[in-house]
Amino acid sequence: VPRASVVTVDQRRADYTELLNQVPAVNQIFQLDGAGREQLRLSRHSVSVGSGADFSRDMRFTQAVAKGVAYAPAFFRDELPFMSIAVAHSGRDAGASVAEVDLRFLSEYVDDAQIGKVGTAYVVDSHGVLLASSDKNRHLGKNLSTLPQIAVLLKPGNETRTSGTSAEGQSVLTASSAVHKLGWFVLFEQPKSQALAPIHDLLIRIALLVALGLAVAIFAGML
Repeated sequence: VPRASVVTVDQRRADYTELLNQVPAVNQIFQLDGAGREQLRLSRHSVSVGSGADFSRDMRFTQAVAKGVAYAPAFFRDELPFMSIAVAHSGRDAGASVAEVDLRFLSEYVDDAQIGKVGTAYVVDSHGVLLASSDKNRHLGKNLSTLPQIAVLLKPGNETRTSGTSAEGQSVLTASSAVHKLGWFVLFEQPKSQALAPIHDLLIRIALLVALGLAVAIFAGML
């Protein structure tokens, strides 16, 4: 977070440079003045000063001024997911800083190394768009809102289901958790056939044991 005492472009640039060095997920960051005009934009490859681009009606500016912090909806650039986080500066008409975040880091939290290979974990936004998945064959940006377990999450009340359908049309058992500030959902699902296989095997063993017991009892009765 930029220091409250920062007043000059050079001081702001120093803060932005430090943030870019400390947080690899931040792709670029820019400063808006009290009127929503861009004063400084900094990335790891370029610096722009005084462009004056108008963001006065952009929700990142209006929401940050109104609430202090604004989380913009995720978007895709070159098929990669990003989002913006805006933080208002302290003081009257002091403007805001807007950081653009590369969401590829989410994949580190839902990959096979974290959840194993027995199921699939993934993240969708408030519209059901896929932001990250442990299944590398799933195309990020795909809209999964029609899947029953996701459709119910997107309705008011955020109800949940314990079963649903995968993107490939397979019946699955599912669990979910909401990321309330962002309106996102994290889901874990496993094919029903795979999840119920241990129970199926156990029932078969029990049936065989019962059949064996009956056979022994009948044979003993005959003797």
